[in-house]
Order: sequence, then structure tokens, then C-alpha cells
Amino acid sequence: TLKLPAGSWIVKPVVPLGWLPTPAETVLKVPVYSDTLQRYFIDFDYSVVEETGGLMGNFVTDTDDPSPVSLDNCQITLYGPDGVTSIAETSADESGYFSLFDLAAPAEYYFGVDHELGSILFVDNNMREVEISPSDTLELPNIYVDNGNATVRVNFVNTDVDYIDFTSLRLRVSGVPSLPEDVYVPYTPHRRSGTFYLCDGVWTVCAPEIPGVVFTPIETTIVVSEAIETHEINFVNVLSVDKDPVLPYDFSIDAYPNPFNGVLNIEFSIPRLSPVSLVVFDVRGREAALLIEERLPEGRYSIKWNCGESVSSGVYFLLLRTGRQSKLLKRIYLK
Repeated sequence: TLKLPAGSWIVKPVVPLGWLPTPAETVLKVPVYSDTLQRYFIDFDYSVVEETGGLMGNFVTDTDDPSPVSLDNCQITLYGPDGVTSIAETSADESGYFSLFDLAAPAEYYFGVDHELGSILFVDNNMREVEISPSDTLELPNIYVDNGNATVRVNFVNTDVDYIDFTSLRLRVSGVPSLPEDVYVPYTPHRRSGTFYLCDGVWTVCAPEIPGVVFTPIETTIVVSEAIETHEINFVNVLSVDKDPVLPYDFSIDAYPNPFNGVLNIEFSIPRLSPVSLVVFDVRGREAALLIEERLPEGRYSIKWNCGESVSSGVYFLLLRTGRQSKLLKRIYLK
């Protein structure tokens, strides 16, 4: 029994493995005003699926790894449409081959990869959705597995975004055998922070693209070796925007205080949607910080530059550029 407020509702039942409901879903339109309590009765008729399908694939790993994964200890777990209910399990053979047959079809499944010895694995796509067709065996692309040597925790700081979709946070890799260069690996969504595991290789973790939010750094590179390592990455939202649709905006930049000690408050405005970069240079023309490199809509923006201990006292130049305009501002840093 469900109690629903007014509105248009789609009611779709959970589908146990091997069963298909008729209808697959139904639509309810609950009125805003009614003199009596509205009651709706919905019947879903289930029938056993008699047709079956199959699933097969191969695990591959880094053969040059000094402690390679034993492929015959890799285990596939097939989950139902909810991604939680375990439906079937199987293990790979020594070559990495696995198969599952007599699966109810047509149906949608998810599968996960684990290791019978309990070691943490990196899997190029640990939870993926598969659709099994009747009387058909689905052959999956090779699944790359390796030791998850690096524990990486990603945090999002100073953002009012309630939910960070981690599937938009990109993991770009190079130097990993059996994986193409610049492959992007999604992983499970979390709120504001998440932990995942990487195999040995050179990884670049790129901040997600969220409207109205600019993270620093834009990306971070991690070199993972065979040793057990722990990394923590903080993506800090450094940008706030004040946009009034009635007000026109000039191309301008200001920064205070001057001189400053530690933190410089920067305000700028742009008159139209543009690619924007804000770079800090020292007196020798060397880049001290890249604060913004983002496509931004028109509006007034504010950002803080926290120089840190690594920056020396002296004169610094702030260069604000769009596709059409640029402005240079000089400020003095005194420790």
C-alpha cells in the first residue's frame, strides 16, 4: 500500500528473476482536489519466463606484474535488476574464461567481480549492466583485473551541491597493459566523497563538471607502483557567482587587499558566455597558479587565491582572459 500526494505517478514493480509482470508499469493520475479519499487498486500479473540465454567472457591481467592475479580465483556474481539480489555465481578457469548459462531471458542483469582469496582488485568496470536475449549467449569484452594497490579517497570541499555524481568524475589512465590509453573508468556514485582502488600505472583524476562550480585543482596525477599506497584528493570549489539577469556586466577584474598576506580576494565579471582563464604569474613570467580554466556564463564572480608557504614574497600579475579580451592586474604579496 502506498499513500501518494496529487500528481501523475508511474508505478513499476520490482521484477524478480525469471518473472515478467503484465503490465510492466501503470500510470496513476491523482487529482489535486477531491471530496473523497481516492483509492486505486493495481494488479500485476506475473508469468514464468521459459526462454533462457547465456553470458560468457574473459578476464585478462598484467602478465609482467611481479604478483599477478590468479585468474582462476576471479569470481563473477550476477545480480538482478535491483543490483543487489545475487542471482548466480561462477569462477573463471586458469585462462580467465567464464560462462553462465540457463539465465532467464529477456532480462537485465548487473554483474560484479570479486576475488576468492579476498584481495582487493581493480576492475576496469566492476558493475556493468547486461541485457540477456532469449536463446542468445552474450559475449562480453575482455575484463581487465589487477591488484588494487592504491587506495584513493576523493573529497569535494566548499560546495553546496548536495549530490556529487561520481560517474562524472573521470579516471584517465596510461601505461596499463590491456587497457587503451586515456580510458575513462566510472565507479559507484557517493555523496561528497568516495573511495576507490587503482592498479599500478599513471592515473589522472579529473574533477567533475558541475554548472556553477569550479574546482581546484582541475585534475591530479597519481603514479601508482606495486607498493601499497594511500592517496587523498581534495577538489575545492573556489568560485562563487552572483548573476542578475537584469544587470549588464563589463569585462573587469579587481583584487584585494594590496599588499596581501596569504589570501587574495579576486573579483571579476564577464559580459557574455566565454571560455575564461585566470592565471597568476611572477615577475619573471613563470606561472604561479592556474585559478580558472573554464567556460563560464556572463556574471560577476569571486574567487580566493590561497598562495601557501611555497610562494615567495614579491610582485605577482593576474591575467584574466576570455576568447576576445584580456586584462592584467598587479598585486604585491608580503609574508
